[in-house]
Order: sequence, then C-alpha cells, then structure tokens
Amino acid sequence: MRQERIDEPLSKVYALFEKGRVRPIAMEWSGRHFDVVRINSNWIDRSANRPSLTRLFSLTMQNGDIFQVSYTEEPLRWRLDSIVID
Repeated sequence: MRQERIDEPLSKVYALFEKGRVRPIAMEWSGRHFDVVRINSNWIDRSANRPSLTRLFSLTMQNGDIFQVSYTEEPLRWRLDSIVID
C-alpha cells in the first residue's frame, strides 16, 4: 500500500447530518463518483494551524481505496487530503 497526497477540493459530497454528527455517503472528485462503504474513523482537529474546527474522516470507498477527507465549517468546504491505494 502507498499513500498519495492529493490536497484538492471535492466538487460534491453527499453527507448525512443527524444528531450532531456528519456521515459522508458519497463524493465526486476528478469527474468520478465514489460511494463510501465504511467510515474507518473520524476525529476533530482543533489545532492552531487549522482556520476553524475541522472534521477528518478515513473512508473506504467502493473500489477499495481509502480516502482521508476533511470538512471545515468556516469556510464551508470538503477536501480530499490523501488516498491510500492498495
């Protein structure tokens, strides 16, 4: 396995917001659609080098790749930080 740094905005993210939690379901990146099959982990980064509260997710996609995705509330944005490729 190898990790590839991407650091690009996601064009679309489909997510469920319920009971104070965020759950990504699918996303579009680089003209392709990816379905989330499992949320491996999620955490909140409150470090000083982030502009606002940032939620981070490790997601297994339908093709087996693992995406690390971040979501910030101010400004509202989703980013694909890296991909772990089998």
